[in-house]
Amino acid sequence: MNTSVIDRFAKNIALAGTGWTRRGHRLAATVPLAAVLAVGAVACDNPDAGKAAAATSAAATAAPTTSAPSASPSVPASASPSTPAQDPTTPAATGTTAPTGAATTPAPAKAAARTGFSVRINGLAGARAEAGGKAVTFSVTWTNDTDRSYRGIRPVVSSRDFAGARCGDPMPMAAGTLERKDTGGWTKLPSLSQGTGMDYATTGNNARFDLAPGAARTIEYRMALAADNGPGTLPVEAAAYIGDNFQQLGKVTVTDVQVVDPHRPTAALTQKLTGPVTAGGAAVVVETQVVNFTGGPFKAVAPEVSLLDVQNSPFETRQVLRKEDIKAEVFWKGAWQSVPTVETCSGATHGLRVDTTAFNQALAAGRGERMMFRFSLAKTAPADLAALTVAVGAHADGHYAALTTQQLTVAH
Repeated sequence: MNTSVIDRFAKNIALAGTGWTRRGHRLAATVPLAAVLAVGAVACDNPDAGKAAAATSAAATAAPTTSAPSASPSVPASASPSTPAQDPTTPAATGTTAPTGAATTPAPAKAAARTGFSVRINGLAGARAEAGGKAVTFSVTWTNDTDRSYRGIRPVVSSRDFAGARCGDPMPMAAGTLERKDTGGWTKLPSLSQGTGMDYATTGNNARFDLAPGAARTIEYRMALAADNGPGTLPVEAAAYIGDNFQQLGKVTVTDVQVVDPHRPTAALTQKLTGPVTAGGAAVVVETQVVNFTGGPFKAVAPEVSLLDVQNSPFETRQVLRKEDIKAEVFWKGAWQSVPTVETCSGATHGLRVDTTAFNQALAAGRGERMMFRFSLAKTAPADLAALTVAVGAHADGHYAALTTQQLTVAH
């Protein structure tokens, strides 16, 4: 059974559906893990385990003659894809000249070794994809180098977990689009990333094809990454599935793509914070700075401050910090102004982010701007809120800066 499929058996799976799990959404139906494993143990076996037996070579025994020996006729290649031509690295068989009126039997060709069902990604190795940039075009080739025909093969392409994703709950997934070139033109697939289940394997339902022994099929794809992806390594996976139980043909092929973002702003926390944060106590002042090092102007940029609840675990979406627990303000045009907070996620950690979209402004290349925030914790804040992580970032034209963080303890 393929390792990537086994790893997904512990998740909620809805194989019969045609939708694709979106980030943070549960699948439409679930299957007990024991039942999935029982099916998967059979369904995911490689059907190409049997190999063609090697052909037996034998030379005909000729009657004695006084003539000099000569080479036997060469064996022509068969027109059938299931019967390979003679291996060019094998010398032709030789025999003796038969007496007048006797037929000469040529030596049979040696059968070429079959390599099985294979999947190959073309044009992605060493590729760089720009967040918010042009689409990257590549292709995938499925080859049936076995002795049997396959019908209804589902071609599947998707991206795996991506560390550069802004939010990792319940799984860090790259934001963007994936399109497949079908007969009628480009078809937009439900999502670029696999999500949390196996329903991404249904995306090849509308592009099924058959492969005879020795045949291959190549399909073109294009991938575009959204501007809010951070830099990192994005694994792109190609596979083939067949049958109602989504039996995998051959092995999964994975190629890494380097995601870059030359347009992201740079943000910094300009002073060390002093704690603890006291429920019902004084406000904590946070000084921030955003700088444009990209070489081009920003049209709409502003720094951001988020308060992340560090109690959340990677697979738990329990929200300890509530909107009513935080009062946030921004120093703007000589006075403190109250600003709303919105729920946010950084990695697998949840929290609240100060909404600074009302303070967007242009920023020329090589310039920087400072902004002061302050926040206070309500006296009614949950008693199990033991710490907060203050994260300073920035947004600029849809791109996001890397976060600078500092953790503060909470006193009640």
